[in-house]
Order: sequence, then structure tokens, then C-alpha cells
Amino acid sequence: MNIIEVKNLNKSFGSNLVLKDINLSVEKGEVIALIGSSGSGKSTLLRCLNLLEKADHGSIIYHKKNLLSNKINIEKMRQSMGMVFQSFNLFENLNVIDNCTIACRLTKNEKKDKAEKRAIKYLKQVNMLDYAKASSTTLSGGQKQRVAIARALCMNPDLLLFDEPTSALDPESVQDVLDVIKDLAEQGMSMIIVTHEILFAKDVADRILFMADGVIVEDIKPENIFKEHSDDRVNTFLKRYNSF
Repeated sequence: MNIIEVKNLNKSFGSNLVLKDINLSVEKGEVIALIGSSGSGKSTLLRCLNLLEKADHGSIIYHKKNLLSNKINIEKMRQSMGMVFQSFNLFENLNVIDNCTIACRLTKNEKKDKAEKRAIKYLKQVNMLDYAKASSTTLSGGQKQRVAIARALCMNPDLLLFDEPTSALDPESVQDVLDVIKDLAEQGMSMIIVTHEILFAKDVADRILFMADGVIVEDIKPENIFKEHSDDRVNTFLKRYNSF
């Protein structure tokens, strides 16, 4: 069963066509990795799925509704489609547990104790429970990203979007964040992950989609990622990471 289906999606910024007739479906429990060079349209695609950017044409079917319909309640939709940004986007004036509970309390009118109980569960899952009362400004980049993941999980999402979750981290923090995402994959969380961590994508993803020039060029099985591909753009990109 598809949890989300994208049909003929196009997005332009002025005269620059960034997404060109994107077609994509994700089954429930499936992990999709989006790879490709910077500027290929990966992050724009994620932002269109979450309606942070409005696509110009096409459809995004989620929970049997077209998200590009004017009748969509964007706030309600985002309660079930979480997004984790490369820049964390934590509220610096709030401590860790308040960062995790504020969305539930404001958008779902949950009582503080109920929201905090769930936050404790997910902070423990990402190994950040000891920092529950810490100011978000005192955390390292890797710690902030793990809190951001816990915050997204607190909304009980059906689908999680990750926009290069390790790109702003120091090498020592990268593995901690990747381990958390791998754990979510093993638990059956549906995810779309924009990443440059090719070996991680090979290990965790069910499918790896290569994007170039606003197009999904190739849908690759993880075990075939380092084999020769029919499109030279894929081969050139992957040779940066491994020799065929």
C-alpha cells in the first residue's frame, strides 16, 4: 500500500525549472534514499511534499487526498508528515523537552504531562533523555539533530522526511545520527532521506533514487548501487565514493 504517491510534479523558481515531471511512490514501511549532486532538486522535492514549497503542476496523494488541493489543511497534514532539517531548527529559547512537546501542545491541544511522557519515550530512543532539561543552545550539532528527530517522532508521523540530516555535523556526530535513523528503519518507519552518505543509503534504504537536473534518473536497488549504470551521470557521481 502506497503511503504517498507523486504524479507529474513540476516546480519552477522564475524561469528555472527545478523539478520536471517527478513520479514517485512510497509504500508503507519503505525507506527511500534520494542521492545526487547539489542542485539536482532533491531538497526541493522534499519541501514540495511537505508543502513548504508549492508545486506548480501535478499531484501529491497522501492519505487519499491531493495535497495540492486548495482544501487541504496544511497544519493537520504536517502532524502526520514529519520533517527533519539539516540545520536542526530547534527553538533556542526552549529547553530540550519543551522543544519536543510544543508542537503537540499547540496543534493537538495535548496536556503537558501527556506530551512530556511521549517526549521522554523518544528522547530515550535517540539517547538524549539525560539532556531533557538542558537548553538547546548548549548542545552539539549531533545532539541537536537527535533532539530534532525526537521532536518529529513526538507527533506520531506516518512518514518522515530527512533533508541531509548529517551535512551540518562533525564526523564524530554523523554516526550517532545515522544509527538513530537506521533504528527507525528497522522499526518500520516510512522515510524519504536526502543524503550524501552513500554507504548508509546502501545499508538502510529499500530503494535509492538518483536525481539529476530535476529528474529522477534511476531507481536503484541498494545491492546494485556500485555496479555500472546505464546513465553516465550516475556513474560519474558514484565514482566519487567507490571504484567500480
